[in-house]
Amino acid sequence: MPGGVIARLAQRRDLAVPALIVAVLCFSSGSTVVRKIGGSGVTIACYRSLVAAVIWQLIMARQGRRLSWQLIRRAGPLGVLFGMNMTCFFVGVTKTSVASAELIATLTSFIVMPAGAWLYRERIPWKALPWGLGAFAGVLLVLLNKPANGRSSWAGNGLILCATCLWAGYLLASKRIRRDVAIADLMATINLCSGVILLPLVALRHDFGSIPVSGLGWFCVVVLTGGVIGHTCILIAQRSLPLGTISTTQVMQPALAVVSAYIFLGEGLRPWQIVGIAVVLASMLAFVRTAHRTAVSRIDPSFRALSTPEPELPTV
Repeated sequence: MPGGVIARLAQRRDLAVPALIVAVLCFSSGSTVVRKIGGSGVTIACYRSLVAAVIWQLIMARQGRRLSWQLIRRAGPLGVLFGMNMTCFFVGVTKTSVASAELIATLTSFIVMPAGAWLYRERIPWKALPWGLGAFAGVLLVLLNKPANGRSSWAGNGLILCATCLWAGYLLASKRIRRDVAIADLMATINLCSGVILLPLVALRHDFGSIPVSGLGWFCVVVLTGGVIGHTCILIAQRSLPLGTISTTQVMQPALAVVSAYIFLGEGLRPWQIVGIAVVLASMLAFVRTAHRTAVSRIDPSFRALSTPEPELPTV
């Protein structure tokens, strides 16, 4: 059963790092897939949430459970954050290059790490932080050297920056809720609330039919990779890994996204952008190594419940 498999996987702490890598692989393809769909970013975000919500509720139904108002009240705000994050990212990526979008997203760790230290008593690796200056320099190199196809824009970059801040808020809030809520229940609630809040925006824009038939296959890909697999893996990783590690590991996304954009979108890169990407990757890899050596995480006893086993789900 899908729900039972997910619950058993979540209990295995040795799968936290592999799950995080799978999540990065899924998310790195998101910007390219959204561009391949060819529809409105708001509509894609709305439909993706609603379809994913149906999938997760079917998993819950097979396990003899259903959504409750108590769960909706508790996880609903998280769904709002999630929906706003997707909207900003999906719209922004249609107005800027994949390279710019993914590199701005790497700034998440510089929001999540200090916030995680404050909220969850995660230790900040001070020796690693200077490497962040190199990452910022690399990001500036990419943004100040627009691609030859002129796709990049400051409006698109601004939307991606908003999405990055919202994603940081989502990571911080979801870790607290994960202490006693099963993955299927949480994802069903988040996606439902996200889709519902986006419906009025789609209606105001009269965009219900904006996704072309030729993009339906790619839409299924973004539902599967982002709406189901990617976020499930993030929630599994949160059981055992500190938020700083999770957000920082996502620095792998730009390189993977650039390869994806080169293959599927034909996006080019200027020499200085390639240098910027190399600087970001080198700086962040050094950041990860240094942070690992200085013991990134120290969880406060009041948050031990965050590492308790995944709630057992009844089998059918």
